[in-house]
Amino acid sequence: MRERRNFIIWPELTPLVDVVFILLIFFALSSSFLILPGVKIKLPASGFAWKKEKNEIHITLTYDNLLFLENKPISWDQLPLLLHRESLRYSAPLLIIQADRDVRYGKVVKVMDLAREAGIKRFAIATERKEEK
Repeated sequence: MRERRNFIIWPELTPLVDVVFILLIFFALSSSFLILPGVKIKLPASGFAWKKEKNEIHITLTYDNLLFLENKPISWDQLPLLLHRESLRYSAPLLIIQADRDVRYGKVVKVMDLAREAGIKRFAIATERKEEK
C-alpha cells in the first residue's frame, strides 16, 4: 500500500504584495493632488493666521486677469450677480480674496467695491504664512 502524504497549500504572497504596493502608491499620489487648490496663484506673505469660518466666499484673481468664484471660472460681468446670490446664502458672509501677489491693486479694490454693492460687508485678503528665519 502507498503511503499518503499531507500537503499544505500556501497561497502565493508575491502577487498579493504587488497589488497592495500598487494600491498604496495610487492612493498616496492621488491624495496629494486633492490638497492642492484649483487655481495656482502666488499669495503675498504675512505673519497673521486666519481661522476658517463656515460662511466664507472665496474669490481668486490670477495674474493674467482670470477670475474664479469658489474655484469656478467666471467673467467680470457675472461677478456682481454671483456675489449677490452668494450674499443671500449666508447671514454675514466673509469674502476672502485670493489675489496673486502680482495682481494690480485696482483689481482687488474693484472686487471689494462690487462685493459691497452686493451686500457683503466683511472682507479678508488671503496670504501665505511668512517663513520664519
